[in-house]
Amino acid sequence: TLAAITAVLAVTNADFCSGGYNSSGSYANSPDGTIIDMLVRNKIGLENFVWPTVRYYFSGCSAEDPFLFIHDYQHDLANATSRIDDVTAVLQTNLVSLCGRDFSQIETLIATVSQNMIILGQSATAALSLLSCHRISPIYKSLIHEGMCQQSVTGAVWIFSSFLVIAWNGMIMLMLRSSLYENEAVDLFSKEEEFLSENGASSVCDASQRSHFV
Repeated sequence: TLAAITAVLAVTNADFCSGGYNSSGSYANSPDGTIIDMLVRNKIGLENFVWPTVRYYFSGCSAEDPFLFIHDYQHDLANATSRIDDVTAVLQTNLVSLCGRDFSQIETLIATVSQNMIILGQSATAALSLLSCHRISPIYKSLIHEGMCQQSVTGAVWIFSSFLVIAWNGMIMLMLRSSLYENEAVDLFSKEEEFLSENGASSVCDASQRSHFV
């Protein structure tokens, strides 16, 4: 049973690594084609960033970066932070002297906004670092291409062969186990008489009839 399960899993793994039905080009005969074919057939991510992201990682970072909007977001945050700093400088130098009023509360609010802008910028940088193609693509290729489609094949062959040898040896042991013991003659009629005497009955065979069975 274990050998059969291993064989089924090995065939499934080989089918996954052989590429999708409509895969072509660099995705042919590879698990990349199978994954892309699954996305296309189920219409997953074709109208959002999932499809460009998959192509970006599969191509080894040569396709268009789908996270360019995060870079634009970082640029906008940097501009906003710079303008907030300019407003703070104006409050501290010009308005205080011209208006003669205390703008400390406004300065505190602006400082809080500026700090939040800095935190957002740091979060965007961390997100780009986490989603970096140079970080994700090697992990994917090592796990899927090397581990699942290369090394697992050798492992499946060894597991299947081991289970097959164990099953064969087990069958041989079951067939030949009787040869390990000496033959023992069993007097069936004595066993019968013992059983019948315990239950108060008599045997259906007399002594002359028993001689034909001995």
